[in-house]
Amino acid sequence: MPIWADDFLSESTNICESWITLARLYLENWYSFIQPAKTPRSSVIKWSPMRSKLIPLLAVCGITALAESKHPADEAAIRQRLATYTEARNHSDAHAEALCYTEDGDFRSSGPPSRGRAEIEKALAVSVPGYAFSLTIETIRFLDSNVAIADTHVVAGPPEHKIDLLGSYVMVKQGNAWLIGAARIARTQTP
Repeated sequence: MPIWADDFLSESTNICESWITLARLYLENWYSFIQPAKTPRSSVIKWSPMRSKLIPLLAVCGITALAESKHPADEAAIRQRLATYTEARNHSDAHAEALCYTEDGDFRSSGPPSRGRAEIEKALAVSVPGYAFSLTIETIRFLDSNVAIADTHVVAGPPEHKIDLLGSYVMVKQGNAWLIGAARIARTQTP
């Protein structure tokens, strides 16, 4: 086993880059991986140190790579839909905001939920001068190929009274479009 490969494992910071490099190392040095290591004084067979690090790393990186690349187009579409929603919110265009929801979608911030696009449009109408809205997506988790949850950090309000909020958006794929099926917005807890 090349010594520099063992050093690489201890110094690497990016796990997927490690996986790619280790796969290359494995292919270049495959014979040393399949041959058991023997101690100099006996015929006892031991696992090579490289093999004991490579197998778990390949498993973790393979799973990570699959998880990251499973829905890239859908994730991009969800991000775009929430960006469109944010832009409409910043232009005080409640009708355009409501169009980001499914027909039977619902929105709840404080008070009772608003159900359907017409109620959502009324609930999202803003007449506060200087109102601004920013939405940062923290995670997107796919429940299946047509449903995902986007957890977000939201900052909303006029410049003198901005409020930090947490938003959870249940995204639903209808045809080729991702729409908001439900939104829950809550204030962050102050320590």
